[in-house]
Amino acid sequence: MAKGIHQNCVNIAKTALKWLSTNSSYSTKPTRITIDVVTPGTYMISIVLINNKELFIQEIISSSLRGQVVFRSWNIKKTSIWKISSLEKYNIPVMYQDIKDESEDFIERIGVILAIQASKGAYFAEMLDQSDKVLNVLLPSDPISDKGSLLNRLNLILSRYTAIVVTSTVVTGVLILSLIYVFNIDKFKRTMKSSIEEYSSQVDLKVNDFFTNTEDEISILVDDITSNQKNFEFDRHNSYLNVIRMSEELTRYLPARKESYKLIAGNIASAATYSEIIYENSRLPTEEYQARIFLATNRESVIPLTRWHPVFSDMLYPVKLSNEHNDGKGFRVTDGYMTERENPF
Repeated sequence: MAKGIHQNCVNIAKTALKWLSTNSSYSTKPTRITIDVVTPGTYMISIVLINNKELFIQEIISSSLRGQVVFRSWNIKKTSIWKISSLEKYNIPVMYQDIKDESEDFIERIGVILAIQASKGAYFAEMLDQSDKVLNVLLPSDPISDKGSLLNRLNLILSRYTAIVVTSTVVTGVLILSLIYVFNIDKFKRTMKSSIEEYSSQVDLKVNDFFTNTEDEISILVDDITSNQKNFEFDRHNSYLNVIRMSEELTRYLPARKESYKLIAGNIASAATYSEIIYENSRLPTEEYQARIFLATNRESVIPLTRWHPVFSDMLYPVKLSNEHNDGKGFRVTDGYMTERENPF
């Protein structure tokens, strides 16, 4: 069953695309049919190309009694092949088991339309007569048409007193519109006044809440900053005292470590952040040779050679650091040898 539906869908899509050609919409010429066996009417097919992969097709029936009625609406989409996405008959969805019969009926009607389009002369008139047998439709009952006799009587009365009815209708309409206009103007004024007052009240409330919340947040922030600063100063001083105590506990046989500890303690005392305190603590040497290296390479402990005057004024300093001038500022003799080298000779 599904295979038959898919094949019918493909045939419908091919014909629709052929009719469309390069256009985005197409409608067949109205073809004469009979509605409900006795009522003359016309049948036409309207096609709209939504995109390259979607078609919307409607079968439209027209008559003087019922006006224009949508017989069937087809929504066809292309994935791997063309498939029927949705189908409605008289605006009611068609069940899946009935789609095959409806698609075969539609293909038969398309065949009749194609035959009429290809016919000429006497064959054209003959095809019109034969098409009525295929294109004939039975419309569902319409409550309005069942009351045709009552409507006819009303139409007769209206035709006799048209001027009076039209005048009365116009006057009544103008009065109603005037009343509605006046009422709406008054209602609009009241609404605007109420809205402005409510808006002003909400703005004042929001502004007051904003200032109150801002003051509270600023006060909390100031308290946090003060508390954090006090905690930091306490931790910094405590770390400074710990390093000083450690330096004092060292014996005189470890002069370099004692000196480096004092130097690091001074750096901790002037630290501005926790990261600086942690960094200085990580530099504490655990061995005497490490302390001597620290003192020899630490810029803050440099005793430059420029403190002494060379014997010969044009004499260059024996060592200079890379990327620096040979001015003696970046070179020193370590603490362990200073007492033996104070004499320039």
